[in-house]
Amino acid sequence: FSQKRLPLPYVAGRSLRQAKNMLESAGFGILNLEYVEDIATNYVLEQLYDGVVVTEQSAIKAEKGSGVVLRVGVSPEQNSTTVPRLISRALFDAKSKLWEQGLNVGDVTYDEGITLLNQDQARVCRQSVLQGTTLALGEKISLHLTLDREVVAKAAEEADRQVDEILKQQAVADSLARRAADSL
Repeated sequence: FSQKRLPLPYVAGRSLRQAKNMLESAGFGILNLEYVEDIATNYVLEQLYDGVVVTEQSAIKAEKGSGVVLRVGVSPEQNSTTVPRLISRALFDAKSKLWEQGLNVGDVTYDEGITLLNQDQARVCRQSVLQGTTLALGEKISLHLTLDREVVAKAAEEADRQVDEILKQQAVADSLARRAADSL
């Protein structure tokens, strides 16, 4: 049994968001985002499939669900992004959200008992980097998925609590910084 082969869209020359949407609409994904210094931040400079550069003239048919490597421009001043909340998302949605933020998918692990037949019902219950954290573009976030809705609900509550705590700490720090600036 092999996957259906579909025409691979050419996405170089577009924004990362446009490229991601085109690939997903055609049944493909992103294997990896590679950032290279360029004035055009989040602009796809080059697309690779199976280690080969894809051109507009390439007539590549690839297995549905396979991924491509996108070489994306980034200026040194705009080389960071914020980690999104991935808890409670399905794997496809979590990957899509990471790519949208300019991040890569790291290791994906599953609870015992998850198979190809029920995998699409699994939800993220752990992400390796806390939501709201600032990372360099292209960094990897690892995910763990479960079918246990209680575990997902508890993980979501904990993630929200951690973010609330960070926001409170930032508000206090901002307030102290304003006081210090006003006293000068």
